[in-house]
Amino acid sequence: MSKFISRDPRDVGWLKKNIPCRTGCPARTDIPGYIEAIVKKDYSLCYEINRRDNIFPGILGRVCTRPCEPPCRHGFEGLGEPVSICYLKRVGWDFGRFNVSEKWEKAPPTGKRVAVVGAGPAGLACANELLLWGHEVTIFEKYGEPGGMMTLAIPRFRLPKEVTDFDIQSVLSLGAELKTGVTLGEDVTVEELAADFDAVVIAIGTMEPIHLNVPGEEGEGVYHGLTFMMDVNAGKLTKVPERVTVVGGGFTAVDCARSAVRLGAKEVRLVYRRTRQEMTIDEEELEEMDAEGIETIYLASPVEVVRDGSGRVQGVRFVRNRLGEPDESGRRRPVPIPGSEFVLETDLVVPAIGQRAEEKPVRELSLPGNPVPTRLGETKVFFAGDVRTGPSSIIEAVADGKETADQVHVALTGEKPLRVAVEISLQPGPGTGRERSYDFIERQEMPTLDLKERFSMEAEVLLGYDEERADLEAKRCYLCNHDYQIHIDRCIYCSACIEAMPRKCILLAKDVSFDEEGNMSVVEASGWDEVAAIVIDNVECIRCGNCIRACPVDCISVARVQVIKERGE
Repeated sequence: MSKFISRDPRDVGWLKKNIPCRTGCPARTDIPGYIEAIVKKDYSLCYEINRRDNIFPGILGRVCTRPCEPPCRHGFEGLGEPVSICYLKRVGWDFGRFNVSEKWEKAPPTGKRVAVVGAGPAGLACANELLLWGHEVTIFEKYGEPGGMMTLAIPRFRLPKEVTDFDIQSVLSLGAELKTGVTLGEDVTVEELAADFDAVVIAIGTMEPIHLNVPGEEGEGVYHGLTFMMDVNAGKLTKVPERVTVVGGGFTAVDCARSAVRLGAKEVRLVYRRTRQEMTIDEEELEEMDAEGIETIYLASPVEVVRDGSGRVQGVRFVRNRLGEPDESGRRRPVPIPGSEFVLETDLVVPAIGQRAEEKPVRELSLPGNPVPTRLGETKVFFAGDVRTGPSSIIEAVADGKETADQVHVALTGEKPLRVAVEISLQPGPGTGRERSYDFIERQEMPTLDLKERFSMEAEVLLGYDEERADLEAKRCYLCNHDYQIHIDRCIYCSACIEAMPRKCILLAKDVSFDEEGNMSVVEASGWDEVAAIVIDNVECIRCGNCIRACPVDCISVARVQVIKERGE
């Protein structure tokens, strides 16, 4: 197999455009690589790829927001539904996980010491990379255990504790020192850390709940979503009143509603100010909520928490909305409709409309809204994750933590930053090994716990694929990391490949050009007398291999294109 490394921006650009799932993943996980490993029954390799790229395969295989799935080529018009990329990630963890500290080698010690403040996904991801590069890392965590939102606020029926424990320990086992119960600004200051360490990374997340700011919000009977879930997971909240109203449209809001059912509520409503289409949660999660009997009310915003004369919560007054022009989020803004107010009777109100960074440590650091690396004495202070970017998903926090780690490494060692290059390997066999029949496999449903058995906080609802389902779902992947090319010097222009193609991905070209990022532009020929070349449009290609099987002169090659990270020269 011939193999070479390319740093040509056109090859890097090809990769970005032609592997849409990987481009959609903030951590740039090698998705075709780990899915192909599942087809080969190499679950250990599947886990290894995920562990390298996104740090938390078990966690993200269950609760990732799946930014990789909407761009999936399998979801293009006429091609069915996207591949279940998230659930396939879990397959590697379920069947192939291993102890990273026993298998992976670390770089020689650099003698540099780094303090990471915050043991959430960004802080842990940052620590993971720094440890592998040979730095000493001490992690300071405010709460009694590491994990941030992953441990503190996601319910066990979605993310079992043994999963978070394993994934987090996988990072700590690389040699990190963990100090819990340490609050920034109270138990330690940034100035003190800067005096003791060669670099400091602030990754304290956004653990301060955003309030409704409506009359009646203060007092008993209002339980803010993040605090609600933290108390549920800590075992402090074991029962709720019969009627619960949750306000919000994100994962925390849905988690609160589903948890309330498990804690004894007979009537649970989730009220969201926009429509179902604008919710930031995946459809399957909403279907589970519907199955569990939770009522959803759309296009309504709270304007008052209604209390009786003794201060007890009686209900929530809402105003109905219509959707206006898009706001900064890109979603249509809810606009109140005058005279449309109504009251929902309830015993408990759970606002779950988002979080922000805790004000005290941020204020003490005098950070702007989007902090950048600063310097205290001889020490550089960096910021990672939600405290820098604002509230984000776990996978986004992981990506930011890894990027921050590279900045720290460069600052401590003087080495060049990591850059993306492309490894191109010419495949020896015909195509990718996929069969055309794989293109007609339907998306495999995730097995779920029977409804009557799931109303426990500890009972995981999504059961995971068995090996048979995993194999079928993995075979659906088109393996878009393969580049199909026709070699004009051998082509006899017989058009056999064009007749065999299932969609318009092979073109008769009058002229072909490429821009600086590798994007191909084709001027199609109107007749054979104008044809200068026959070319494959890899953006439309589904890697079915029909063209290779049809070609009588073996003029079509397939190369596997792989991202690699290397230090610049």
